[in-house]
Amino acid sequence: MPLPLPGRSTVVSVVGGVCLLTAPLWLYLLLFPEGYGYATGIFVLFVALAVNGALILHASRDDGEVRRIMMVGFFLKLAGAACYLTLMLHYYHGGDLFSYYNWGSEIAKNIREYGEIGALQGEMAFNSHTAWNGTVFLIIFTGGLFSLMGPTLTGAIIIFSSFAYWGSYLFWKGFTRAFPQADRYLAATLLFLMPSLVFWSATLGKDAMMYFFIGLVTYGLCIAIYGAKSRAVLAMSVGLLGVGVIRPHIASILALTLSVVFLVSKNRAGFAGLLSRIALIPLLLVGTFYATSSAKQKLGINEREGAEQVASSWSSVTSRGGSGFEAGSLTKRLILSPALAFRPFPWEVNSLQTALASAEGTFLLVLLWGHRRSLKRSVKQWRSDPFVTFILLFSLETSAALASAFSNFGLLARERVMFTPLLILLIPAYLQLPARPTATRYAFAVATD
Repeated sequence: MPLPLPGRSTVVSVVGGVCLLTAPLWLYLLLFPEGYGYATGIFVLFVALAVNGALILHASRDDGEVRRIMMVGFFLKLAGAACYLTLMLHYYHGGDLFSYYNWGSEIAKNIREYGEIGALQGEMAFNSHTAWNGTVFLIIFTGGLFSLMGPTLTGAIIIFSSFAYWGSYLFWKGFTRAFPQADRYLAATLLFLMPSLVFWSATLGKDAMMYFFIGLVTYGLCIAIYGAKSRAVLAMSVGLLGVGVIRPHIASILALTLSVVFLVSKNRAGFAGLLSRIALIPLLLVGTFYATSSAKQKLGINEREGAEQVASSWSSVTSRGGSGFEAGSLTKRLILSPALAFRPFPWEVNSLQTALASAEGTFLLVLLWGHRRSLKRSVKQWRSDPFVTFILLFSLETSAALASAFSNFGLLARERVMFTPLLILLIPAYLQLPARPTATRYAFAVATD
C-alpha cells in the first residue's frame, strides 16, 4: 500500500491557507524591493493576476479540483518569487537576476533613444553581430520587455515566474494525455506545490524559461505519440528552439531522447501515429545533430577529449563555496549521477541551503519508496508507454550531464528542476483516480486535449 501521508486535499488547503495568511508579508517583499522602483511592478502584478486568473479559469473550466490546485499553485509561485528576491537581495547581496535587470535596462534605454540594441561593453560585452547564447538571449528579451513597460525588477520576476508556472501546467497537460485514467490530481499537486519546482524557477533568469520550454516539449511529445495532433510539431519545435538558445547542451539531450523515443517505443496512435513518426524522426535526427554541434561550439569542445576536459574544469570551479563538495573522478560522478535527484544526503549537508535541498530530496525518496509498486509498474512499462521512456532517458542523461559538470549542491538543486517534474510523474502514472463520479471527469480528461 502507498505510504500514509497527509491527504492531497489537506495539503492544498494548508498551503493555500499559509499563502493567504502570509500574503501581506510576501506581497510587501515582492513589490517593494529595497533600492528598486515599485510603481510599474504593482501595475504588472495586477495585469498578471488578471491574465493568469483568466487562463486558469479557462484551463480548469470543467474541473473545480484542478482549478483549486492551480489557484493555490499560482499564489505559491508569487510567494516563492518574493522569497527568492529577498534572499538574493539581502542574504547573498547579488545574483544573476540583478545582472539581467541592469543590462536589460541599458538595452531598453538604447531601443527607446536610438531604435537599436546597441553595443554594450564589459564582462558580458556584445552587439547586434554577436552570436547569441543563453545569457545574451535573456538580456535582450528582458530589454525588449523593459522597452515596452519600463525597467521593473518586480515586474520582470512576475512575468518570468508566470512562464515557469505555465511550464508546470504543460507538464501536467502532457501527463493527462499520456495517462488519462491516472491520478491527475496528485500529479497537479506535486507539479504546482513541490517547493524546489516553485522556488528555483520563480525569478528572472534562465531556469524559468527552461522550465517552460521543457514543459512545452513534453506536451508536444505526448500529443504527438498519444494523439498524433498536428500542433505537436509546433510545440516541440518551439520548445527545442527555446531550450537550444538558452542551454544548447540540454537541447541536444532533449532532441536525442525524443529521437530514441520515436524510434523504439510502441506506436499508440494508429496509422496517424505512424505517419507522424515518419515525418518527425528525420527532423529530430537533424535537430539532434544541429543541437549537438551548436553545444560543442558554444561550450568550446573541439576534440574527443574536450568534453571530459570541460566537465572536469567546471566541476573544479563549482566545487568552491559553502555548498561545494569533492566529487571525485568523472567515472565516480557518472556512477553516482542517478542519485542526483535525492542529493545531498543527510550526511552530506554542510549549510542551510544544502539542508533544505536534502530535506526535499529525502521527502522525494520516501515518496517514491512509499509508492514503489506504482513506480515499479511505470518502469516496467517503458517500452509500451513512450512517455515513461522519455522520462527515464531524459532524467538519466540530464543527471549524468549535471553530475559531470557541477560539484556544488546549490547549483545541482537549482539545475535538477529541469528533470524533477518529469521524475515525480512516475508516482501517479499508475495510481488510479478515486472511485468517484465520473462523467464530468472523464470528459475533462479526454475533451481538454
